[in-house]
Amino acid sequence: MAALPQSNLAKKRKPSTPESPVASAKPEGEQLLGKLIAILRDKAPEAIPILNDLLNVLRPSPKDIVEQEKRSRSIVIAGLEEAASGTPAFERQLHTEGAVQDILNVLEVESRPVEIYRMGKPGDNNFRLVKVVFSSQRPFFEVLKKARNLRQIDRFRNVYVRRSMTKAERVKESM
Repeated sequence: MAALPQSNLAKKRKPSTPESPVASAKPEGEQLLGKLIAILRDKAPEAIPILNDLLNVLRPSPKDIVEQEKRSRSIVIAGLEEAASGTPAFERQLHTEGAVQDILNVLEVESRPVEIYRMGKPGDNNFRLVKVVFSSQRPFFEVLKKARNLRQIDRFRNVYVRRSMTKAERVKESM
């Protein structure tokens, strides 16, 4: 069996360099990261794994990216009547889809949503929110722009339309 050359045995393994989505996206980010790594190698090499961990935490997950993109073309409708209690689930869904189509017709938005569903558990007192996901942002913006016209229709006087938001966005907006 061949022995390893002496030069390989004496080499110290360099700490791995972090790969940042920020660094790969912008050359100035790459330069700043390079400078930081150079300083850490000389003065605090034990901090490089911590930097790697930090960059992994800051890197958005693919799931978050997909959810954000989907939210960018989604609306939420409040105050839309539900089917009568005791109605089978399939018929409740058809009722909700029909009501959303009625709203789109009133607003003169020519688009078929990709998804329409109620959020939360059915209850007797309140109408659940309805989430509507479009295939693109064009109908999303068109609905938001024309939503105030719903107030002029008696059937939809108490129906409100807003963009889909995360819990953090809702809290921030309510402040």
